[in-house]
Amino acid sequence: MHLRLALLLLGLLLALGAGLLYLWQSPRLVDVSPPAGATAVPANTPLRLIFSRPMQAASVLERLRIDPPREGEVAWEGAVLTWTPVSPWPGGEQVEVGLRRGARAAGSLSLPTTTGYGWTFTIREPRLVYLFPADGPADIYAIKPASGQVERLSDSPGGVLDYQLSPAGTGLVYSASLGSQGSAIYWLQLESPVQAVDGALLVSCPQAVCRYPALSPNGAWLAYEQAPLGQQAGPRHSRVWLLPLEKSLDAAATPARTAQAFPAGEQGHRTGSPSWSPAGWLVFYDD
Repeated sequence: MHLRLALLLLGLLLALGAGLLYLWQSPRLVDVSPPAGATAVPANTPLRLIFSRPMQAASVLERLRIDPPREGEVAWEGAVLTWTPVSPWPGGEQVEVGLRRGARAAGSLSLPTTTGYGWTFTIREPRLVYLFPADGPADIYAIKPASGQVERLSDSPGGVLDYQLSPAGTGLVYSASLGSQGSAIYWLQLESPVQAVDGALLVSCPQAVCRYPALSPNGAWLAYEQAPLGQQAGPRHSRVWLLPLEKSLDAAATPARTAQAFPAGEQGHRTGSPSWSPAGWLVFYDD
């Protein structure tokens, strides 16, 4: 009788241990981005699913559901799945993401996920960004086409010269005139607009006009044109400069400027009007 009871208790303990081991070893989805309930998400934001251990890619993708449906590019890094939409999310709409249970871990012990997951986030409404007015010192404004709501994004007494949206659309770089003191290039987060005089300074150009700021597609470089003060109207003394960025401005809470800018092109050449190709090639006027 005692032996039977002992064997029964041993069996229960073994079953409990096996169950706990199963739960401990089973993969889990531990974090997602954008997070559940996020609002004003940029339209080209990728999905990131972070698991507790590396996964079998096919078993995850066949259980992943995205509404509204989108084609996407898939990349794995360890236990992190990054799914980047080929076309932007629809502006102002809610995106629903679901992952059915049963996605299996990689390796010899390929246990499945035991629960399903689901979350939603909302895409930022589209906005048109422009300079105004055309007949005086201009600032950056944004208008929501659906509502007609206008928002002033910068406050530069000398006027904004040029601007460019960042690759992910979370902000923009712009050059502003400082009158007789020269000019400067700033970073502006669209969801947290700041005045140019108090903004995130990227480049200071005393006694010079810096304009045509252009961010590389990967956000690692800022190109711009610099000319002596008083030569804004032509490229006679202009040079294109490159500033390495420690981290993409789209991913950085505060811009990092640990490196020094350096001129592009051959010494003695006049260069100007920089821009980037989608593949990351820098293009500029060279004479």
